Amino acid sequence: GQVIVYNFDGTNLTRSCVISNPQTAQYDRFGFAVDVSGDGKSIAIALVSKDASGNQTKKGRVFVYDYNAATNVAALESTLTGHDTLIGDQFGTNIALSNDATSLAVSGYIGSSYSNRGAVYIFN
Repeated sequence: GQVIVYNFDGTNLTRSCVISNPQTAQYDRFGFAVDVSGDGKSIAIALVSKDASGNQTKKGRVFVYDYNAATNVAALESTLTGHDTLIGDQFGTNIALSNDATSLAVSGYIGSSYSNRGAVYIFN
């Protein structure tokens, strides 16, 4: 998957950059959830199907990018996972960045494999 970033100047949308999964694997569902900080300087992108090794575990990960609108470049800042995610937890099902990107909330089905209990992680 890919995430395409557009800039809006008040009248027109202009395609500024394309963000591709840094660990591309077929059926990874990169871009399942996306959020942009209110200041437009950070983008969080979830991948819910593959683990870091490319296995179809549905553990999930969230990638956080610094976005520079002047240069139209998105640079990977960090890769986040839940500390206790198991197969099927789909960490990153929902994500929310704060206005200034100092906090990120990430949810998933976290619990015993496929239990659908759910959990929310807060990263600062």
